[in-house]
Amino acid sequence: MRALDHVDLHVAAGEVIAVVGPSGSGKSSLLAVAGAMLTPTSGTILVDGVDLGAIDDAARTRLRRERVGFVFQGVNLLPSLTALEQLLLLPHLDGVRPATQRQRAAELLERVGMAHKADRRPHELSGGERQRVGIARALMVRPAVVLADEPTSALDQARSAEIAALLAAADFADRLAKPEEAAFLCETADIWNGLIERWIYVTDTPLARRVGVAGYYVRIAPPETATAASPKDGFVPIKNRPPQESIEKASRIVSPDALALVRFGLRSADDPRILDTVRVIDALLKTDLPPGPSWHRYNDDGYGEHEDGRAFDGTGIGRCWPLLTGERAHYELAAGRPERAEALLATLEASAGDGGLLPEQSWDADDIPDREL
Repeated sequence: MRALDHVDLHVAAGEVIAVVGPSGSGKSSLLAVAGAMLTPTSGTILVDGVDLGAIDDAARTRLRRERVGFVFQGVNLLPSLTALEQLLLLPHLDGVRPATQRQRAAELLERVGMAHKADRRPHELSGGERQRVGIARALMVRPAVVLADEPTSALDQARSAEIAALLAAADFADRLAKPEEAAFLCETADIWNGLIERWIYVTDTPLARRVGVAGYYVRIAPPETATAASPKDGFVPIKNRPPQESIEKASRIVSPDALALVRFGLRSADDPRILDTVRVIDALLKTDLPPGPSWHRYNDDGYGEHEDGRAFDGTGIGRCWPLLTGERAHYELAAGRPERAEALLATLEASAGDGGLLPEQSWDADDIPDREL
């Protein structure tokens, strides 16, 4: 049985490589061989210029300790050591006095959001917290290469993004001059930016055909119940809906959130995918109210008064959000249409109450005087 066969891989300094594949395809074996933890039956492995097949076991152990940072799938923290001590152990094994490394260890724990739990032992930490300590430990020796085996499997969505960014930077701030650091971070941002369509852009759906567009960006939201590799292909929870209506296909939920891609400079206002998304947003979410146009947060939202005007009681019907008119004004400015943006800002002002405060939502159905709606 061969875990790896005909593998030819070259990773240059500063590159970030993701190895993907089904369970049992050899991903962990590849990392173990690349990190000198397993010896292959044939082939050549060079790590930071060192041929692993040409050195003895002691030298391989030294190389693992000094040049390779491992983030283990199972974390592998020592139960008797605190989070801070986990990081100080490797320098101690190399004969470096812990006192000289405490500041660096503390800084790394701070960077992964664990400074406040530096004195906790593994049994006092959650799974995600233990993984963050493991990531900080991998960076402790300023390794030439960081090998991470499913480093974010126990982390929440937002923290996973932060840790992925941290791994991409991989301590370059300490080891490179600022221009090179900036270039590396920009390259990393480009990689993530290039995956946006894979994650949240859908084509040829029933909704796209109904509106008459090629595709659109789906709602940018954590797919807690996603069942596929890409969020757009899974299912997302819809809050404040009856149980039988609380899960929907991600591909049919849209939101003005997508316009943030333009506001943050990730996509141009005249990108055909953005233009199509705007058409879908307006077809599903736009409502003309007395002050002017307003938009819902997303289709099938359940946060708002009931149809008969009863107050929201855990379920309801999503209503228009005046602040989303401001989001649309941002988009119109980016598109070079200041006159439209000004009109939308006038709508925003007209939506405010007598005291100048904007309501969270605006009633968008027939008047119900008895309920002051």
